[in-house]
Amino acid sequence: MLAIALPKDTEIELYKIAMRAGLTPDEVAQRAILDFIEEQQDSETAIKRLANPAQRWSQADLEQELDLDD
Repeated sequence: MLAIALPKDTEIELYKIAMRAGLTPDEVAQRAILDFIEEQQDSETAIKRLANPAQRWSQADLEQELDLDD
């Protein structure tokens, strides 16, 4: 369980957004947190891949390897 203290104006805005979306404030907060975590993981993956690039293939290389020229 997680308890978050929000400024009053932010809490009011959260409730308004939740009501418009037909969700509870907890559901809106949960979605926002999960989206944030996913974005952070994607960023970390991108940084690792830039630091250690893997082999890359062109479209032509792939087609030649799979014998898809025609």
